[in-house]
Amino acid sequence: MFARLPVLSNIDDLSIVVPLDALFVEDESDWVYVNAGDYHYQLRPVKVGLRLKAPGHPFLPEAG
Repeated sequence: MFARLPVLSNIDDLSIVVPLDALFVEDESDWVYVNAGDYHYQLRPVKVGLRLKAPGHPFLPEAG
């Protein structure tokens, strides 16, 4: 699955918000694909804080 989405965040923000569908979860680690240019993408680890429910989207509780 691929998605293109803008991330709207101020440069001074300490976090950004992405849809849960944009996260890949494997072995209790979270990852996102980042555009590296020329139609190449890199899988990068991310630290997920809050996982919030949005209208029409399932809630994904944080693993403990």
